Amino acid sequence: MDITFTVLKYFKKTAELQHMTKAAKALHVAQSSLSYTMKSLEESLGVPLFERRGRNIILTSYGMEFLKGTNRILAEIEKTKNKLEAMKKKEVESIHIAFLALCDLAPSLVKGIKQMYPQIHLSIDFPPSIDKESVRKIADTSDLALVSGSKPFKAEHAITLFKEELMLAVPQTHPLSTHAVVHLSDFATENFIQIQSEPGLRLVMEHYCREAGFTPKVTMCSDNENLICECIRSGLGVLLVPNVTWGKISGKGIVFIPIASPHCHRYISLVWNQESMRIPEIQKLKSYIQRYIVDFIKKSTWS
Repeated sequence: MDITFTVLKYFKKTAELQHMTKAAKALHVAQSSLSYTMKSLEESLGVPLFERRGRNIILTSYGMEFLKGTNRILAEIEKTKNKLEAMKKKEVESIHIAFLALCDLAPSLVKGIKQMYPQIHLSIDFPPSIDKESVRKIADTSDLALVSGSKPFKAEHAITLFKEELMLAVPQTHPLSTHAVVHLSDFATENFIQIQSEPGLRLVMEHYCREAGFTPKVTMCSDNENLICECIRSGLGVLLVPNVTWGKISGKGIVFIPIASPHCHRYISLVWNQESMRIPEIQKLKSYIQRYIVDFIKKSTWS
């Protein structure tokens, strides 16, 4: 006979009560049917599982060993059922997306998701300040997360979407503004401006400045492109700027200079929670975000 879930459940109850009539009553089946099932199970296994002791039955050594295995199997089935229930519940709850990078793209990206998948509820998070440890923690606890770093995000549940060069935006009046390339160490005493909505970019900037032998002095943090541009023109600070995803920093009086050493670039990665990826809706969002960003990069040009 096939040893099914029902057979294991019948055996467990019979072993626990050590009485065929009581077990049949507890299982809501006929005693003759339960007795036949247990006899067929013994024949299938080729060993006796029970022996009679008066009106009761007790487990043989074979029966005790089979009960251990039965308990493990039934416990695993129950655990899996609970996971499926949690997955099913999550499908109707919000899907959490964390933007640790490309925050400026969030409005148009989320708008596209809602148009494509109106039934999906989103929970969007923009962590205001992060360090290396919190980057991984946020990425691991979010359903999906966009992160940036000086190196690709190393994990089985991550994919690098693209790599972009970082340049220095300086005022046209800066002594080095006419240079074809500069060294980051040349700006060790300069004031730096930080893009507020790009906390991951701050970590990248700090990484390359340390590599160049200094700690950057950040004197302003803003997302207002007009304010940032005006501060650069006025000589209040320089900006380490991505040459593709933050092309808003432009205009008269600002010069963009490639950095010769260290070679500065950042990797944009999409990270996902492995458990969440079992949910079809999150799989769809992962694919959509990948396509969206790849298309954005193809269309973007440095101005």
